[in-house]
Amino acid sequence: MSGLDWPDALFDPLGDYTMAPLSPHLPLALEALGSWATGKTHIVELTASEREAMARWRIETAFEDLSAPTVFQTLYREVFQRQKKAIEAVRDDLAYLDVASRYYKGAAVIQTVLKGEPFSVMRDIDILVPPERASLARALLLRHGFEQSDFDITSKNLRSTEPARIAAYESGSYELYAFSKIERFKAPPELVRCPDLWQRAPIWLDNDEVVLLITVDVHLRAANDIPVEPLWTGSPDRPFVDPSVEAWLLATRYYLDLVRQQPRPVLRDLFYLARLFPKADLSRCLDLATRYETLPALFYTYETLRQFGMPGAPMDERCLTLGDRRNDFGWQYGRLCGRLDGPPAFVA
Repeated sequence: MSGLDWPDALFDPLGDYTMAPLSPHLPLALEALGSWATGKTHIVELTASEREAMARWRIETAFEDLSAPTVFQTLYREVFQRQKKAIEAVRDDLAYLDVASRYYKGAAVIQTVLKGEPFSVMRDIDILVPPERASLARALLLRHGFEQSDFDITSKNLRSTEPARIAAYESGSYELYAFSKIERFKAPPELVRCPDLWQRAPIWLDNDEVVLLITVDVHLRAANDIPVEPLWTGSPDRPFVDPSVEAWLLATRYYLDLVRQQPRPVLRDLFYLARLFPKADLSRCLDLATRYETLPALFYTYETLRQFGMPGAPMDERCLTLGDRRNDFGWQYGRLCGRLDGPPAFVA
């Protein structure tokens, strides 16, 4: 996959396109900003080179401060605070009943490493709940106004989902069928004219109102067959997955998705990891990767980000105590399968 041929799935308009005006002084953003200034208001109108420039800029801004009170950042904060408030009421009830729950993935990174400053909007909030408490978590979410329903984009309302479909989804799944509720609030006037901002979950524009779909994913286990035990380490009342564990988890997931050719908005994951790794205990990450045989994922993802400018010693130096493992089958899996041939092209 060349740096000029990234699939649309990798470009979240909220994270890559509409954020461009936040830092117009950055040279890597200038090419994409030129399109914005000349009236190209849809991401599909960007040229391949403009897309690549935006991809580069989006990751490199991972090392910048996101606290500037811009209109985009104000919207991202508003959305995240509404999402968090909705789920905190449920988590408070779970805690009252002595049931552990934990934020993880994006919701955990935003509240720990990013200090409450989301860099775009999250489509859902992920929490962990012990499998034996799944029924109680479901009951509390329903009590707080959530529904296991799907969103109808035409009416911008929830539509009921057949119980049989919910049961089929949850059978053997690592998570419960998503819980959703809708909130509405007045849209910032400056953003009403940015059509790409309102075309993807979780926000849509309805006249001058924001329709916010608040979705909670209740995970009983980790996705991608990643062991869940490390996510529960630490004090039982800890509200977040440990940042070092989170770094290992997201690096593993990012690598597995690339190897399996299941592209998601990987720029979002790379942004989170660019903030996580400098704060993480890399020795602990290495211990987890060694124990669960995921060293290739950790090495590949960490070195990809170092090429973007993330501070830190090369991972291979840290791996010397393990011996040079890069010729093991596991390290070379992606290359042998023809799926990976080095870091993404736009890194170079």
